[in-house]
Amino acid sequence: MARIASGTPVCRQYAAPTMALDPRTPVVVGVGQVSTPADAGLAAADRPEPLELMTAALRAAAEDCDGAAAGGSAPAGSALLRRADNLRVVAPLGSHAVNPALAVASALGYDAGSEPAQLLVSAVGGNIPQPLIHDAYGASPRGDRDVVLVTRADAL
Repeated sequence: MARIASGTPVCRQYAAPTMALDPRTPVVVGVGQVSTPADAGLAAADRPEPLELMTAALRAAAEDCDGAAAGGSAPAGSALLRRADNLRVVAPLGSHAVNPALAVASALGYDAGSEPAQLLVSAVGGNIPQPLIHDAYGASPRGDRDVVLVTRADAL
């Protein structure tokens, strides 16, 4: 505390130093989860396939990015889906798709030849999304990737 000539104390406001955020800092901007309960009253043939679930989960993540309600408008999230340069898919159980990442990209509306530059299909496993995200976090600061989508689904 400082004093002016008359002896009256003067309080100095503490101002935290500003710190610039590196524009390549990786950030999770949206998450989505979709499930069909066992007691949903659907016949096995009417339940969604893993590719439908993965696409729906990515669309839910886009809505989450905007804070939109389910099925609501999500312009920023939709723009990120279109800007993705990397789509990482955990190999789904209960699916026979030859290339699930390509199938998800197609379901998201990518035309043939305009898909994300890297389509990755990992091994099967419940903990596989974590290393996929970890690797994406490392790729972003290096400038290797800008927008990475990670999804998985199982339908048995």
